[in-house]
Amino acid sequence: MFAFIANEIESYRSKFGTMTPGILPVSGNTPVGLEVGALPSGRHAWKPLADGVSPNGGTDTEGPGAVLKSVSHLPHDRFVQGTFLNMKIEPEILNSENGIMPHPCGRVYGIFYGTWKGCTG
Repeated sequence: MFAFIANEIESYRSKFGTMTPGILPVSGNTPVGLEVGALPSGRHAWKPLADGVSPNGGTDTEGPGAVLKSVSHLPHDRFVQGTFLNMKIEPEILNSENGIMPHPCGRVYGIFYGTWKGCTG
């Protein structure tokens, strides 16, 4: 489906050149959701859609790793304007008891590429 959308968008030309696709509805998912009925996934009618390539609220039941694995299958290279993944992570996941190792500086090192949690500075 994503490749079909990218192909369709790239087929249009304007005086500025070829149109380029992106999946970046930072806030557009809310008003568009007001126009969409209930879905088989359990999403209620007229509620905000998920933002970007993020899962709908309550559907990411297998944890952040499963979300990343799922999103990794999308053809991100076709969306030259970018894609947007907004992960909602419960604070308990960042506890060292849950497998996230404390950083030597005393800060709890987060899941993603240098995201810090705990201390400011």
